[in-house]
Amino acid sequence: MQEQTAELEHAKRLIEQRDQEVKQLRSRIEDLKRQMVDAQDAVDMKSNNERKLQRTIDEQQEQIEHLQTQLDHQLTRLKRQSPSPAFGRSASMLSNTGQSTTNDRQTLVTDKEHLSQYSSEEDCDDH
Repeated sequence: MQEQTAELEHAKRLIEQRDQEVKQLRSRIEDLKRQMVDAQDAVDMKSNNERKLQRTIDEQQEQIEHLQTQLDHQLTRLKRQSPSPAFGRSASMLSNTGQSTTNDRQTLVTDKEHLSQYSSEEDCDDH
């Protein structure tokens, strides 16, 4: 009977030990699940930010293209109305090279100043 009691006590200790191990493993699983959810949330947030940034880049690119088209139209219009050598030079230099040098930029700034001055004069004529 003592042997059976000892075996029973030993079995109880093993059961308690296994129960404790199961609780620890379940706790570890829950921690890992929480970490996985947090990591997925971070991935989702970064993905959303990336999409927003790409959308912003696309919108900015469209705006740049629109402004470039407006500038080209204004330069063409001004070139037709005013036979200034500066306008012809800047437009042909940009279209021939496909690149903008410092001189081209300075010429464009000058052209833009002429455009704004011309627009201001036109506005005054309209009123």
